[in-house]
Amino acid sequence: LASVVSSGCRRSGRQKLKNVTDPRTGRTVVRVVVDRAEPLRMLKLATILGSGLARRGPKGFERILLSSGFSDDALRAARVTSFFDVTYTVPRDMLAFAHVHSEAQAREAERVWPVKAKVQSRLDGNCTSLKLWLWALAQYRAIVYFDADVCFKGSAEQLTTFVTRLSRAGAPFLADVERNGRGYLGFNSHMMYLRPSQMLFEILRSKAALGDFVPFTNGEQDVIETVFSPHAGERLLKEVGGLPPNLHVGNKMVRKFKKDPICGADVALV
Repeated sequence: LASVVSSGCRRSGRQKLKNVTDPRTGRTVVRVVVDRAEPLRMLKLATILGSGLARRGPKGFERILLSSGFSDDALRAARVTSFFDVTYTVPRDMLAFAHVHSEAQAREAERVWPVKAKVQSRLDGNCTSLKLWLWALAQYRAIVYFDADVCFKGSAEQLTTFVTRLSRAGAPFLADVERNGRGYLGFNSHMMYLRPSQMLFEILRSKAALGDFVPFTNGEQDVIETVFSPHAGERLLKEVGGLPPNLHVGNKMVRKFKKDPICGADVALV
């Protein structure tokens, strides 16, 4: 079983390392310098999450980091790898996602277009499709995934119980369900339980690359909804008592963390 976070693949910016003097210690340290704030923010969020899982997560769970768009030096400089047992890197050119933003564009490509949903104009589907590579990690029996901007607020016992119940039920996948703006039931993939499978990975990956999904977020959630049943997920959530306590803080996470270490991470990280 592994807890997973993806990092460094929301938006890409050129990055380099810079030697700076730490005013607290007077020592020279390496900092990550990027052209945009987003990649650095993702590294910081992943570090906070990893530290929190290391402190509060159950023993015996291997913490793994799935990353794309960051060099090994950048990951080490941000101290992300200090809190994950294994890091897997997916080359950026291996990620593929077929966005669609208008009904006319969908019709021309012979693709499905939703009747009621207002399709989002996001362009980061290549980046969010990194999550689909979790299914390729077939060496693991099960994976619990957290977005980098999610805090795990539960106890080790709650997470262990959650995984045990799903494993006994033979569940292949579970995530929160939502209807927001869709006009139909879908998934929110900020936290997921999944059982890796090379066959499912190939199905998910090809659907993302070829546009064989109903667009709404223009991201990996749309693809996941075409393979797994949100209605079955809704029933399963009731059976297991919902997902373990977590907080999807989003862009406010780093600022909020400075006031309240909600992730259970080391305050010195921020």
